Amino acid sequence: DKAASITDAALSAAQSVGDLLGQMKTLAGAVGDGSTSGAEAEGPFAGLLQQLSAVVSNAGFNGVNLLDGSAGASVTVGAGSAAAVTLATENLSLGGPVITLGAETSVSTQTQAANVVRSVDASLANLSAALDQISAQSNQIQAHSGFVSRLSDVLALSAGSDIAPPTSADGAMLMALQVQQQLATQGGSIANANAQVVLSLFK
Repeated sequence: DKAASITDAALSAAQSVGDLLGQMKTLAGAVGDGSTSGAEAEGPFAGLLQQLSAVVSNAGFNGVNLLDGSAGASVTVGAGSAAAVTLATENLSLGGPVITLGAETSVSTQTQAANVVRSVDASLANLSAALDQISAQSNQIQAHSGFVSRLSDVLALSAGSDIAPPTSADGAMLMALQVQQQLATQGGSIANANAQVVLSLFK
C-alpha cells in the first residue's frame, strides 16, 4: 500500500545516506592523517555530497518524500484500503538538523578534514535516531495491514453467525468492536471451528 511504500523508500534512502557518510569520514580521515592530500580528496568529497543530496531528493514515492523537508513535520496518507495514517518526517538535507555537513563543506586542509570527521560523527548519530523512527513507522504500518487482513478473514469465517461479514478491509476495522462484544455475550452461538479461529486473534 502507499504508506508502506513511502516508508520503505525513505528507509532505503536513509540507509544509503549512512553509507555515503561513512565514505566521507574515510576520505576526510585520510586527509587528516596525511595519507591523502586535500587537493586529491576535494573532488571525490564534493561528489559524495552531491550523491547524498540526490539520494535524499529521490527518496519519495508517489509524490511524498519523508526525507527532504518538503512534507513538513508530518504527512497523512492512506494505508491501502484501511484508514489514513500520519507519518513523521526526517529532514536529511545537507545542513539540516540531521546531516550537519553543508553543501560546500571542504576537506582541502587537515584542519577542515578534522572538522568534517567530527561533523560526520554527529550526523551519523542523528541519522541513527532518524532510522529508528522510520523503522518503527514501517513496522507499525505492516502490523496494521496484517491486522486488517487477518480480521477480514476471521469475520468472513463467521458468516454463519449473526455477524454480517464485512465487504472491505475498512468494514473489518469498523466491526472489530462488534466482534469483541459478540465473543463476550454470544460466544456459544458461533460454530466451534469458527470460534477457535476468532478467539485466537485476541490471545
